[in-house]
Amino acid sequence: MAAGCRNRPTSTLTRVEMVRLLTTLDQFEARVLAARLGAEGVLWELRGGHDGPYPMGPVHVFVEASDLERARELVASTEALPVEVDE
Repeated sequence: MAAGCRNRPTSTLTRVEMVRLLTTLDQFEARVLAARLGAEGVLWELRGGHDGPYPMGPVHVFVEASDLERARELVASTEALPVEVDE
């Protein structure tokens, strides 16, 4: 299980409610999104087919419930890279 973390005290355990942000079939896309969320201070977790010797299947990106709206805004503000077409 991969997860990003923000600076939290290590001496206490805090219950964190994680909710699904999105599901993708692209493991690379999930990892890039996780990196972006982490850079913005959003706690994230990847579940599903993203790890192991043969990663396959959908990858579910989870975020802390309190950061869900901010995470959705980050996803919405992310633009796809332009595709060049050879003519």
